[in-house]
Amino acid sequence: MKIPLAIRGVKDVVWAPGTFFTELQTAPKMWPTIIVPYLLLFFIVILWYHTAAEVIAASHIVDGNLSDMELKYQTLFGSENLVTVLKKTQLVGYGGMVLLTPLLMALIGYLLIGLVKSGSKYSQILSIILYGEIIYRIGDILAALTMFWRNDPNVAFSLGGILGKFTTLTPALKNLLALTNPFLIWEIIVIAIGFSAVVLCARSKSVKLSILTVCSLIFARIIISLWIQ
Repeated sequence: MKIPLAIRGVKDVVWAPGTFFTELQTAPKMWPTIIVPYLLLFFIVILWYHTAAEVIAASHIVDGNLSDMELKYQTLFGSENLVTVLKKTQLVGYGGMVLLTPLLMALIGYLLIGLVKSGSKYSQILSIILYGEIIYRIGDILAALTMFWRNDPNVAFSLGGILGKFTTLTPALKNLLALTNPFLIWEIIVIAIGFSAVVLCARSKSVKLSILTVCSLIFARIIISLWIQ
């Protein structure tokens, strides 16, 4: 029995993205290739909640590094329940980011691609972005498991996260250095391959469109952080 494309794509996007996206271009239905990666992202959020979130929440309490909002939670719910409360607030923040970011990126990609080539569908772009996000979230899985194993919240793959352990970085610089995350670079490459295969853009255009699509939210955070300084 042949494995459905949507399920096979979880593996193929890592090992053979060109082959997978070429098949995706002629897929009769796009909804399975949207639902399957979304379910996987949801699983990643749950895994993160039961590993990294607990370590991060506990470290905030031990270090006394509580924000004003977290201090209010401590007053309302008590110190004994604070870890659970902080885990749940992180679940909302991280889960919302993981599940909503692909929708925004796909919209940005759809609009950008529409400027250079007509006929693309939002569902196609969303599917490419979702499978690309799986690549990026591999880094989150590795970070979460490492945090849990070492009981240390200071795990990072980008220069911003690494340098942030030793010195104080401005929000703008930290966001800029987030672009050095190897999993982000891998995601950009995979999405560029997807744009080239599915939307039938030239490879050079696909790379530029992928960079703009994937990094657009980071660029927005840099601009906002500079504006509010």
